[in-house]
Amino acid sequence: MCIERSGLEIETGQRDHNNNGSVFIKGRPLYHNASSDQCFDLARAWLRYCVSDSEKANSSHTLCHDNLSPGFIPTRTLNVGTPNSTREPFLQIHDGPTSIADSGPPASFATLSYCWGGKADMVTTTTNLEERKHSIPFDSMPRTFKDAIQITRELGIEHLWIDSLCILQDSPEDWVQESLDMANVYRHGLINIAAEASCHTNDGIFRHRKDNDALATLPFTFPKAPGSSFSIQDALSSLHSNEGEVSLHHRLDDWADSLEDPNNSPLSKRGWVLQELLLSPRTIHFGHEQIFWACAGGSIAEGDMSPSPKRVGLIEEKIKYWHWSFNKQFLKPIPAMSDLPSDKTSEIWYQRWYGIVNNYSKRHLTYQSDIFPALSGLTQIFESHLKDHCIAGLFAGDLSRGLCWQAELDLRAYRRGFAGFKTAAPARAPTWSWASIVGEVSFQVACYNLSEWNSGDIVELRFPSSKTRHSRDPRETSIALEARGYLLSNIRGKQAYKDILANLPLGSYSPEVMPKRPNEEIWSKPCSILQLNALPGDIFDFEPGSGGCFETRVYGLILHSRPGEDCFERVGFLEYVFKHTMALRRAEVLKNANWKQDMWKERGWEIKTITLI
Repeated sequence: MCIERSGLEIETGQRDHNNNGSVFIKGRPLYHNASSDQCFDLARAWLRYCVSDSEKANSSHTLCHDNLSPGFIPTRTLNVGTPNSTREPFLQIHDGPTSIADSGPPASFATLSYCWGGKADMVTTTTNLEERKHSIPFDSMPRTFKDAIQITRELGIEHLWIDSLCILQDSPEDWVQESLDMANVYRHGLINIAAEASCHTNDGIFRHRKDNDALATLPFTFPKAPGSSFSIQDALSSLHSNEGEVSLHHRLDDWADSLEDPNNSPLSKRGWVLQELLLSPRTIHFGHEQIFWACAGGSIAEGDMSPSPKRVGLIEEKIKYWHWSFNKQFLKPIPAMSDLPSDKTSEIWYQRWYGIVNNYSKRHLTYQSDIFPALSGLTQIFESHLKDHCIAGLFAGDLSRGLCWQAELDLRAYRRGFAGFKTAAPARAPTWSWASIVGEVSFQVACYNLSEWNSGDIVELRFPSSKTRHSRDPRETSIALEARGYLLSNIRGKQAYKDILANLPLGSYSPEVMPKRPNEEIWSKPCSILQLNALPGDIFDFEPGSGGCFETRVYGLILHSRPGEDCFERVGFLEYVFKHTMALRRAEVLKNANWKQDMWKERGWEIKTITLI
């Protein structure tokens, strides 16, 4: 159900609460073409309102103004000129931030997120750099680049950053240098253009739109909305009313279906794009049906004038959990967080990191060695917020919980004899890191907050090399991690593993094994189990007269020893639950203060110091 946009909505791109009907109906008709003047008017209105210093815009877009102070310009940008420019685009070389005092503030620039591929990718190399500095014929460009240039010009921006054109693709030295600045490129770009529905560079950004003419137009009597300070109930009870029309249209896909479903958004499958979208202060998404706007002030759609997230609900929920509808707020320490204790704030950032890793692990990288570079910009921001070091994708301050990552099995593939994931080859990370496999990972133990997790018997962890903590080399694959805790060694065969768990001291068990490799490979040679944590659980009735049952949940790693070396590789993760009577526990505690250590030792577990690689 839609109504036509009012003049104020056309001017600002925001919902007009003084417009009769706008209070009640959020839908707006789509324009027939994403490259139409009306769509560009809407995009310009969104951008203008977001960067405006007006009092009303400032109230909801305060977080959007962080990057408006000039101070960074990439090494190279594509100078696209103005909408009426007759000059061909060309690659412009900038001296960098150090020259700002002499040459004045750098020009604003846009960035492009897109899928590589096509008949022939257009790239800049050391061979054609000088030629590119003079001109890049517009007609020779792939369609996606042409559309991006048109969008940039229409938004009144003169410079555009496209990775394949602005980084020398045949120079490893230039790639390393520019990749270190990648976070700044997206953070300081005025706007990011996301080619959501394009499969490759020849596919273009503007999609053909299905006929979305009104199925029917109906008369409607709107209560007269006196102003935004009135509630809907006030408006409904008003004695004044106004006649108007509403139109009925086919239902549109929502935000998630349009921008997260790979069938609608090939871009959502790209690994590099995650940090591009999160780091950019503003993104205009060109979807398969409509265009979307996202900034820290909120997200809005061409066909839906109701901004997201809704400014209601528990602030703790809003700032803690992952959701694309406020992705631009995801990296912001919003004011509500300043009122929380430091441990609560750290918990929020750790939880957000685990959400990022889960989403990132589902995505595709053309070059597997990019696993850490494609996440480096986000890593730097989280290190700054947490005052912590990220090593091989896990934070040192929450390492025992981070080690409990689990590979998500593809059940259909598993039934055919495959795990649905594979070990990265060549190796791109130590085996204890989630980055050592190719496939989706999750962090189920993140359901425990830090204080709950730290109440258990946690394994001691340290990096033996002092250089490791401060290493910035993303290509490091053999970082050693030292662990001291309970170790059960020489488990031979899957049945032996089951028998050991069944005879463990606390009675019944329910193991959940999430291997990094198929089961038959894990159990084909001797394994060891390292306990990462043993958490006390609930007390509940177990047997009449027993005084209740005490539950302990244990998390551990399945390990293989590396032949000829005194170290271990991670090959899987397990979780199991022990239950025993409170009477037994009380008796053991009274008899021996070290009852836990003795209990494990009697059954083959020893406290050992081992090295994981």
